[in-house]
Amino acid sequence: MYCPNCKQEYDGKFCPECGAKLIEKPTDSGVSVNLGDANAISGGLHVTDSHDVTNIDNSVHNITNTSSTVTNITHVAAQKTEMELFQERKVLYLNACRRAYEDNVLEQSEKMELDRYRIELGLDEATADNILDQVRMIVERNSQKTELTGLGRIKLKQLTEALKKNETQAIIRQIDSIEALAGKFANDELQYKYYLVLAALRHEKCIEKYETSKVDNYWKSFWTYFAYLKSGQTQKASEIMFSLSSKFPGYPEDNSALLAAAEALIKNNKKEAQEYLTAVEGNYTPALQRFAETVYLKLDSETAKDMGATEDSCAFYLVNFFKQGESSKPQQDESSMGEKQDSQRTDHVKQEDEALKGKWRMMTAEAFKMMLDMRIPDDVISVLNMVMPPAMAGIPMAIAYTAMIFNSIGKEKEAQKWADKLMDMDSRNEDVEVMIAKGRIYQEGVGCFKSNAEKSIAFYKAAGTKGSVEALCYVADIYYEGKIISQDDQMSLSWAKQAYERKNAYGEFIYGRSIFEGRGLPKDKVKARSLLYEAANKKEQSFTGAILAEKYIKEKQL
Repeated sequence: MYCPNCKQEYDGKFCPECGAKLIEKPTDSGVSVNLGDANAISGGLHVTDSHDVTNIDNSVHNITNTSSTVTNITHVAAQKTEMELFQERKVLYLNACRRAYEDNVLEQSEKMELDRYRIELGLDEATADNILDQVRMIVERNSQKTELTGLGRIKLKQLTEALKKNETQAIIRQIDSIEALAGKFANDELQYKYYLVLAALRHEKCIEKYETSKVDNYWKSFWTYFAYLKSGQTQKASEIMFSLSSKFPGYPEDNSALLAAAEALIKNNKKEAQEYLTAVEGNYTPALQRFAETVYLKLDSETAKDMGATEDSCAFYLVNFFKQGESSKPQQDESSMGEKQDSQRTDHVKQEDEALKGKWRMMTAEAFKMMLDMRIPDDVISVLNMVMPPAMAGIPMAIAYTAMIFNSIGKEKEAQKWADKLMDMDSRNEDVEVMIAKGRIYQEGVGCFKSNAEKSIAFYKAAGTKGSVEALCYVADIYYEGKIISQDDQMSLSWAKQAYERKNAYGEFIYGRSIFEGRGLPKDKVKARSLLYEAANKKEQSFTGAILAEKYIKEKQL
C-alpha cells in the first residue's frame, strides 16, 4: 500500500510515519496538490491525484482540463469513503477557483465556467459559494503589494497633480485605472487617494465598495465616513467613527479629531468644529496634511497661513467637501443660504445632532459600566475604545472618564490633556453635564487637578441649582466614601434626599445601600433589596444610578 503524503509504500492500512490512510499506489505519475491557504477551506486534506486538473499552458481563463476530470476522479475512488470523495471534489473546485482568480479579477465567463464545473463535480451551490468567497479573500490578501510598479507610480503621480490643481474632469477620467491599481496594491498613498476621490466625486460607489467588501481598509472606512454624510446617512457615518480606533489602532487619534471637526463644519457648526480642532496635536497621518490645512483654513486662518495653506492649494477639499469655490457656483444660492444659517440651523439638522449626541451619551454610559469592572490593564483598551469616540465628539462626561482612565494607568500626560480639554469648556454658560464632569475630575484627582472636595462639591452644587438631582447624589457619595472629606452618613443622606423623594434611581441606590448597611438609617435588608432593585430597573431615567445599584446587588448577592 502507498502513502500519498510520504510517497512511500508500507504494509497495513495506515502510514506509520504520518498516520494517513494508505491507498493503492497510482500507476500514473501523480500530481501533488499543495493546498497552502486551502487547508483552512478543505479541512487540511493533502490530495494526490492521478491526473492533472490544470492545462499545460497555464492559461488564466482555462479553469479545468478538457480531459475527463470528473468522470474518472481516481482509479482508487472505489476505496474511498463518501466524505473523502466530497473533500477531494472540494479541493478540485478550490484549485479551479484559484486559477480563475490568478489575475485578481473574476470575469463573467470564468464565473459561468466555474458554475458548470461545480455541477459536474456534484457540489452544492452553498459549498461552492463558500469556497469561492474564501479563495477571493485569500487571493486578494496575498496579492496585495505595497510597492507600486513603474506604471502604477506614473498613474498615482498624475492623480496627485490633478488633485493639486482640482482638475475634476482629469480625475474622473483616471478613476477606473486607479481602481484597478487599488485592487492590486495595498499602497497607503494609493488607497488614501482612491477612496478620497470616490467619496468626493462618486460617493454612492464609495458606499457600495465599503458595504460589499470583506476586506478591511482604513482609508476606505475613513473616506466612506464622508460618503455617508453626503448621502445623508449620518447614523452609518457615526458607526464608522465608533470603529476607526478599535479596528485600526495603528492610526493616530488626530485623524478622527479632524473627521469630527470636518463634519461639524459641513453642518455649519463652527463652534463645535473649533472644539474638535483643539484636540488635534499635529500627530495626524502625513497623507492628511492637505485635508488638515483645509480644516484650519475654514476655522483658523492664521494657523492655516503658517502652514502654507491657501484656497488654491486646498481647492479640491474646499469644493468637494465644504462646497466652496468653482463647483459650488451653480449652487450659489444654496451655498449663501448655508452661510446665513451658520447661527440658525434647520430643525432637521438639529434633530439629527440630538440623536447623535444621544448615541454618544449611551456609549459613555456603557463605558462607565465597563469601568466599574475594569481590571487594569486587561480591559483598559476595551474601555478606551468605547469611551474615546464620544470624548472626541465633546461629550463632557466621556472626556472626564477618558482622563480618569489614563490617570489610573499612570498615563499622566494623556490624562492631563483630556482634563485640560474639559476644564477649557466655557465656564460662563456651561451646562449641567459640564459641571458634573468637572466635579468628577476634582473628586478623583486627575493630573494637576488634585482631589479637592470643596471644588468638586461646588461644581455639583452648581449643577444641582440648575435642576440636576443626580449632581446632589455625587455629593452624597463623597460624604459616604470619606476619601477626600470626613465620612458623614447623615450628610450623605441629606444630599441624596431630594433625588430619593423624586424616586430618582441614583437617590434610591444611595438610600438602599445605606439601609442595607445600617449607615445613618436602621438596617432593613428587605426594604434595601426593594429599593436597590427598583433603582436597577431605571436605566432610562438614570443610567449611573441603575448601574451602581445593579453592581451592588451582584456584589452583595441580593
